[in-house]
Amino acid sequence: METITAISTPVGIGGLGIIRISGPRAFSIIREIFISKKYGKKFLPKNLPTHTLYFGFLVCRGKKIDEVLLSIFKSPHSYTGEDTVEVTCHGGALVMENALSAILATGKARLAEQGEFTKKAFLNDRIDLIQAEAVSDIIEARTSSALDAAVSQLQGHLSEKINSFKESLLHLLSDIEAKIEFPEDLAESETRDQNKALRKKIRDLLKNITSLIQTFDAGEQLRQGINVVIVGAPNSGKSTLLNSLLGFERAIVTSVPGTTRDFLKESLFLEGALVNFIDTAGMRKARDIIEKKGVSLTRKSIQDSTIALHVVDGSQRLTADDWQVARELKDIKNKILVINKKDKKKHPSIRHGLPGYRTFFRISAKKGQGVEDIKKEIVKTLKRSEVRYDARKTILTNVRHRNELGRCREEIEKTLFSLKPLTPEDIISQGIKNALHHLNNLSGATTPDDVLNRIFSRFCIGK
Repeated sequence: METITAISTPVGIGGLGIIRISGPRAFSIIREIFISKKYGKKFLPKNLPTHTLYFGFLVCRGKKIDEVLLSIFKSPHSYTGEDTVEVTCHGGALVMENALSAILATGKARLAEQGEFTKKAFLNDRIDLIQAEAVSDIIEARTSSALDAAVSQLQGHLSEKINSFKESLLHLLSDIEAKIEFPEDLAESETRDQNKALRKKIRDLLKNITSLIQTFDAGEQLRQGINVVIVGAPNSGKSTLLNSLLGFERAIVTSVPGTTRDFLKESLFLEGALVNFIDTAGMRKARDIIEKKGVSLTRKSIQDSTIALHVVDGSQRLTADDWQVARELKDIKNKILVINKKDKKKHPSIRHGLPGYRTFFRISAKKGQGVEDIKKEIVKTLKRSEVRYDARKTILTNVRHRNELGRCREEIEKTLFSLKPLTPEDIISQGIKNALHHLNNLSGATTPDDVLNRIFSRFCIGK
């Protein structure tokens, strides 16, 4: 097993910085480059208690590099499950680089790869794969609810749920395989009764797995935020509204219709909720292949959003494009009509408006008039449908988890369908084994190496 090292704090200048060393030679490395204030050169980490701090100097070729604190964690009671040392230096970029160079100069450690410390924790059975991914989610959490959900997963609550599904499948498998081993012991009526009992167990399990899968949309919103799409005909003021909502110029605004050909996405916190505003290409009959692609992306953004802001030019007659946008939004539950250009003379026909909108605002995006009212309405809408993390419930926040659970459910559904008198029990049992395989992939018990490498490559170096 190799010894690895890396800087575990962000690059840049700060008060403190931490370098982590993990592996069988971690203590040997420290003996070469650390002089303890208390023990001097007689500092012997392997003879000292685990989870203790020591004050001293880091040295390289006899030269003191920095005054540091040293943390010792002995195997197996460390983050990685191996002997681990964390060196807390002053947070200057040059100091950290010199300290890391001193460690590497011993020739006893190599630079860690992305996520390799957490990968070691997983491989050494300190955590399962669900918990390992939760570490990354904690680091990347942008709202308190997302952080709470990630901490819950790190504590093992989702893992417990998945393990309960595994136990249920194993019980089903043992029931089915008992029929295979001792078929002559069962009368026909007993077989029917047993199949009936199996169906009930399978349906109960399917119900529980489906309930967990259905939490994914809520979990995704916790992690990624709520999408609010801004749609409308060209030159209705969508990009101006985006800039006004954000409070800075993010989108290019011109008098030329169709300036936005792609979409822009920018995030803002509104009363603690993470809101992703998406400015889209104007909806109209496409005039070229680029505009056609832009309209296609607009439709996709509408489908992926919780709230739609339909912007119309209040100084002009409603156009065919305005009506087309309204048709695109007919199935969207949360939509707000934004009648823009309040600073200009109102066109008489605009008073009739567009049907199907319970809420509308007259604003001037250019002057910022009425924009705060739109923000308040968005917050009100979010509070009606807002996802709030409930610590008593287990939710899915990871696409990989949802996909593996979905495949597991498909295998169980096939098993339920095949549970007929003439179906051989070994075919039925294979469906259960396939379902178990997907749960093992989810928790990391049988996850292929390429999947593991892909998961941990998303981590930062030093974690």
